[in-house]
Amino acid sequence: MSVTMDSGTGTVICQVESPGGHVTTIGSFRLANGYGYWGSPGPVTGGPLTGARLVSPDGTVLATASFPGT
Repeated sequence: MSVTMDSGTGTVICQVESPGGHVTTIGSFRLANGYGYWGSPGPVTGGPLTGARLVSPDGTVLATASFPGT
């Protein structure tokens, strides 16, 4: 996961979503001047993932992605 935003510092939380709408937090990383990156194996969810999102520690959604074909 990598992100480039207009600005921002601090921690962002990476979450993935499964077809039933179940959200799993898989990690976090720090932004520096709006840029950050992080990598990890995906969670075992028993099925395909339908999307991902980055949220701030207070729960504000910063970015989303949908995975087509799932």
